[in-house]
Amino acid sequence: MPVGHIRGLGRSQHKVDGLEPMEIWVNKKYALPLPFHDGLRIPIRLRVGTAYYDAGLRATSRNAYVWICPNLLDSQRQKISLARILVDNNFRKNQKVSLELNDNAVHILPLP
Repeated sequence: MPVGHIRGLGRSQHKVDGLEPMEIWVNKKYALPLPFHDGLRIPIRLRVGTAYYDAGLRATSRNAYVWICPNLLDSQRQKISLARILVDNNFRKNQKVSLELNDNAVHILPLP
């Protein structure tokens, strides 16, 4: 089960909802079995709490990590930020999280 970190992208990049954009980074050495490929955004199903979202998993040869992108779509295909979902589910910037794969989705869980 991969472990990731919630990372902020900088306060100068605030979105309309007033939250700093966030990504979830996972060291490439430990990212398997996540479906990543350098240079591509791989579509994934993301579960946070009881809700599911359409998200993207990115990787590049220059980075030692893969990341879940900050922009998602909800079940009504409306844009929503990863930051909004994380904050609404009591996650915070720099928190360690577990990424569990089940039901064809990546489930974000808090680590103790």
